[in-house]
Amino acid sequence: MKKRTAGALRVALVALVAIALGVLGVIVVGALGQGTRPTTGSPKPAAAATGASATTADTGRALGPGSRPAPVVYRPANLSRAKPAPLVLALHGSGGNPTTFEAATGLDAVANRHGFVVAYLGSPEPTSPAWRGADLARNLAYISSEIRSLTISENIDRRRVYVTGFSAGATMAFFVGCQLSSQVDGIAPVSGAMRFTDPCHISHPVSALEIIGTSDVIPLNGSARLLSAAQVAARWRTLDGCSSQSRRTVMGPAHVNTWNRCNGGSGVESYVIQGGTHQWPGPRAGGPDSQVPAAKAVWAFFAAHPGARRRHRSR
Repeated sequence: MKKRTAGALRVALVALVAIALGVLGVIVVGALGQGTRPTTGSPKPAAAATGASATTADTGRALGPGSRPAPVVYRPANLSRAKPAPLVLALHGSGGNPTTFEAATGLDAVANRHGFVVAYLGSPEPTSPAWRGADLARNLAYISSEIRSLTISENIDRRRVYVTGFSAGATMAFFVGCQLSSQVDGIAPVSGAMRFTDPCHISHPVSALEIIGTSDVIPLNGSARLLSAAQVAARWRTLDGCSSQSRRTVMGPAHVNTWNRCNGGSGVESYVIQGGTHQWPGPRAGGPDSQVPAAKAVWAFFAAHPGARRRHRSR
């Protein structure tokens, strides 16, 4: 009798544990469905109902020296997978990471309105400085791999892949435009730098927008090593075969120069924010930068240049 009672108690205990685990699983799945992002990479890209998913970090889950945080991939909930969508890669600055950059840029809200995917990619740890020159080959390989992976998992339009970034991430965006031109159609560096010695050979026209402030720590007028904002624009006009004719407009504190008569429908644009400093312009910024919505400007530029006719397919 005692044995049967003990056996019955064991069966009841197992049943209670199973029920508890089942309830816990429902709670976890429900939380993820409401927009909670996994903090580490998963073996395969996994789309969530709210439009966010994480792809695999290139060096594993532990964020020790040299490792990389998992990307944060935002896909608007109402963006259909039946039709290929544009992709914007966003590269954070020094001291940042994909999550903090997502919160700072306002790109998700613009994606919701205009229908594109945003992938916030991470520099290897430590990120001060981020996207180090010593890691350039590794970072380019990582970004190239993410483009290929996301093109499949998110049904991306190969002719509408763009890159933006801030500070060190902006400088990395210049490198991506120059060295991964077979995979990207436009770049929009914000407060970034190009050096005189940086090689740049593109396989097809790559549209380029630069946003910088007159009081930025990146010198507007250049230095012995760095191109000025005017020289950056001139270099990309040469690369894209643009005519010398430009359109000049003033948008609040931003003086905007636009060159749209370029090869393959590409374009070059320069925003110079009067009194702008080293921050991502938009509502979260201070001073004149708060009057320039960089996220909207970046997407407006990309949308106006949906991809030049390529001579080479993506690698």
